[in-house]
Amino acid sequence: MGKAHDSYEVMEYYDAIAPSYNELYGDEQLNKYRGIEYLCRGARILDIGCGTGLLLKHLRDSGADPELYLCLDISREMLERCDECRKSEVVVERVASDMVLVSNLFIEKFGCITLFTVLLTGYDLQHLLKGFMGVLSPGGKIVYTVLGDTASCPLGHEVRRLGRMEVLCIVDGVSQA
Repeated sequence: MGKAHDSYEVMEYYDAIAPSYNELYGDEQLNKYRGIEYLCRGARILDIGCGTGLLLKHLRDSGADPELYLCLDISREMLERCDECRKSEVVVERVASDMVLVSNLFIEKFGCITLFTVLLTGYDLQHLLKGFMGVLSPGGKIVYTVLGDTASCPLGHEVRRLGRMEVLCIVDGVSQA
């Protein structure tokens, strides 16, 4: 994956901040979602790094209700605080897993895969994103952000910059063989 990352350390960090995550980062995360509602409207969504369910809340509040919403996060504590995930009728499951296992976990296909504040420039982004395409429906979209000094979109195109060190990207209309 390029620079090694320690999944256990990531899990521990998010487990520790889970009780105050929405207070610390809620507004920042919600700002990232503004204007992307149309991308996943009515779709079967796999939200990798769903955290406390802020994206689902935003989609529902904006009237872009998904057909199905699957919450995946490495932190069980974040999933426990995903109140929106727990009360939503469109959520199938909350899954605690590392994102590198996605292609091994699911046989169903998703029309929209989201990864907000999950991918770092040190990761092998092309490899990861191509792996997610295995669970993407024909014509589906991957909406993701990349964090880091040299943040760019290795696949798809840039939608907008989210500050100096983060970029919002989309892989749109992926055709499957």
